[in-house]
Amino acid sequence: MQVKRLRDQDGHIVEHTQPTCCPCGPQRRVPSSCGNVFDKWMRGKANTAHCVRFPGEWFHVFGIGQRSIGFSVQIQVKTGSTISEVVVGPENRTVASTDNFLRVNLIGDFVGYTNIPSFEDFYLVIPRQGGSGQPQTLGGNFSMWMLLERVRFTLDGLECNKIGVSYEAFNGQPNFCSSPFWSCLHNQLWNFWEADQNRIRRNQSPLYGVQGRFERINQHPNAGTHSFSIGVTEVLNTNLLIELRADDVEYVYQRSPGKILSINIPTFEALAQFGVATITTKNTGEVEASYSLTFDCSRDVTLMEEQFFIMKPKEEITRSFKLYPATDQAAKYVCAAILKDSDYNEADRAECQFSTTATVLDNGSQVWCSFEIMIYPILLITS
Repeated sequence: MQVKRLRDQDGHIVEHTQPTCCPCGPQRRVPSSCGNVFDKWMRGKANTAHCVRFPGEWFHVFGIGQRSIGFSVQIQVKTGSTISEVVVGPENRTVASTDNFLRVNLIGDFVGYTNIPSFEDFYLVIPRQGGSGQPQTLGGNFSMWMLLERVRFTLDGLECNKIGVSYEAFNGQPNFCSSPFWSCLHNQLWNFWEADQNRIRRNQSPLYGVQGRFERINQHPNAGTHSFSIGVTEVLNTNLLIELRADDVEYVYQRSPGKILSINIPTFEALAQFGVATITTKNTGEVEASYSLTFDCSRDVTLMEEQFFIMKPKEEITRSFKLYPATDQAAKYVCAAILKDSDYNEADRAECQFSTTATVLDNGSQVWCSFEIMIYPILLITS
């Protein structure tokens, strides 16, 4: 087989594409037999010729610049049969609806994202679309898209075992004929793609391909034809300011009477334990309404936080308060439970008493714990 130099589209010879000849022998790039004297006389020396050729499948390689966050929040307000809607985002933070009933301002996130990947040190590799030169679009063959570290590439083509290796690097590698077959041609694009396919067959996530690692690839509507976007899976809380035209808005709430049915506080030991006051309340009205419940005691009992809840008509609800006396002596305490309606007016009040026993101090006996200790010999070697 005759191997010739390559020529470009204009017919000019491409430099460094000539084959390199290696002598025969078992310790060569491709081990081969030199044959006998008769073979050498009839056919000549059985040398081997080696050259590199690139297949017809080419890829575009893009550097990735500084990232930006893009998202949108849709807000809808329904009044009767009319729906007012706006969409806000980082690029359009304040929007009013077409009927001017709704106005929304995107204040911002309470905290920032913590797990957004950074690709400044990576190249995005995609199959070439059409001919050479800048592609019009990046295409949608995401199964072939890969993100690879920049150190895996050679930009001048003079480094072996990197993506972009040139004819010159291959032919100029030292000890060419004694080097192993495929030397200088490792760590190419197809090696990384096949490594991912092996992981996928083992139900593992790919290491280099974008499909299977990220969600919503290039689905951002305003990303542009030469942009790379991925979906962020981290959930954040965003602060919005929503303003409504209030000329025909009424604030409606429901108020209903209520009653305290019972208060139960078992006796407990002061300081050593905390007590629990269990209070049962009932909505005695005909509509669902909001209530609040406070439980205040005489001095030497820690203050307790007011509780808010909703009760349906005729519903009974039991709430609990923890009691922490401030003294270790036996004592009696007087407390009052106050139930308030949705207007924060007192709906019912009930008083009660509870007792604590004195704290029992028991120093007890001191006990030393014993442990079994295993001793292992150590060999110390010094130079």
